Amino acid sequence: MPFASSAPTSRRWPVAVAVSLAVFATGAHAGDLRNFISDLYGGDGITLDRFGPFAHDAHFTESSLVALNGLGDGIASGLGSLAFNSTVSSFIYDVQQGIPVRNTESLGPLVAERANTIGQGRFNLGVSYTRARFTKFEGDDLDSLSVRLPHIDVNNDGHLGPPPDPFVFEFDEVQVDIDAEVRQQILSFYASYGIRSNWDVGVIVPIVETKVEARAVATIIDNGGGANFHRFGETGDAPTDSTGGTATGLGDAVVRTKYAFEKAGGGAPEMAVVGQITMPTGDEDDLLGTGDWAGMGMFVASRKYGSITPHVNLGYEHSSDSKRSNLRYLFGFDAQPGGSMDFTAAVDLLGRYYPDESDDRDHLIDVAIGAKWNAFGTAPLSANVILPLNDDEGLRAKVIWSVGIDYTF
Repeated sequence: MPFASSAPTSRRWPVAVAVSLAVFATGAHAGDLRNFISDLYGGDGITLDRFGPFAHDAHFTESSLVALNGLGDGIASGLGSLAFNSTVSSFIYDVQQGIPVRNTESLGPLVAERANTIGQGRFNLGVSYTRARFTKFEGDDLDSLSVRLPHIDVNNDGHLGPPPDPFVFEFDEVQVDIDAEVRQQILSFYASYGIRSNWDVGVIVPIVETKVEARAVATIIDNGGGANFHRFGETGDAPTDSTGGTATGLGDAVVRTKYAFEKAGGGAPEMAVVGQITMPTGDEDDLLGTGDWAGMGMFVASRKYGSITPHVNLGYEHSSDSKRSNLRYLFGFDAQPGGSMDFTAAVDLLGRYYPDESDDRDHLIDVAIGAKWNAFGTAPLSANVILPLNDDEGLRAKVIWSVGIDYTF
């Protein structure tokens, strides 16, 4: 079921998707998807045709290796940051009563945390499906990336080109135009349990499918060298090449907990803290996980005013790779139109700031819009889209959409 576009319409959908992904995982063959850009032109840089009395075939090998490796690493580092845990809708199962029960107040937000917990002795179970097709990297369209490769300094005089005139060929360049495609599907299973009336623990297990492709066309830019020096030919690489593959497997699993403080009363909001540990259970080489441990602490505040519940989340995630450590914030509200207990709409502003990142992913800002509908009594449906407010930093999708359903089993 690679990248199906149909929306779920029944309670059987999560099982069908899980089976499809499991079957696909057994048949998919993928090498190191992380290197899908650097694997272009054989993975050893661009080699030109070798001809004439003096060899010029390796004059762009080093610069192409550096450029393609850098581009590929930048794209790969942008994956693994989807907030799949908060897009899961849920029901509550009361152990003491032995039956599923309705959540009090509204159905809750989709991508945010609220301060309330599920209650002692209660289970919270859910599943969601998230799909993203990334279209931008550092503000450039993924399907029209371009890198310009300089010539090596053949005579090591510290600059390219003449004097002397015989080295005019050092002005030549190679331009590589790349059409890249990066897609992900994430099927997330969520479970939590209320240890006490104000303390929950939970786990999130994602199954991830990542698909990448790259098609490249290289062109020699003649800046004075002429055809007698640089060309593609029989003894070197062809000017066009392509790579790609698909991998499916376990993503980075998450263990989390929430502790709600005693209500202060009056007009004070309800407050809680969330702790979360992300484990590198996904294969980093196949872009199924980050390869890093991460721990996050978050402060949560929310308060219900009639049919509207504003909420604020402020946190910091520390990663074993310091470049992935980030400050995150979320401001928004969920509302029950007309006071409905069966429908909730939510809008949130999401932000992530990476203080140790100088060039990539400095500050990502998104808006999330979604709704929950309790169509089946104890099986609420959810739908959510995340839209970028700035797409000139990092690896970005035009839209990340999620759907979820919860059911008793």
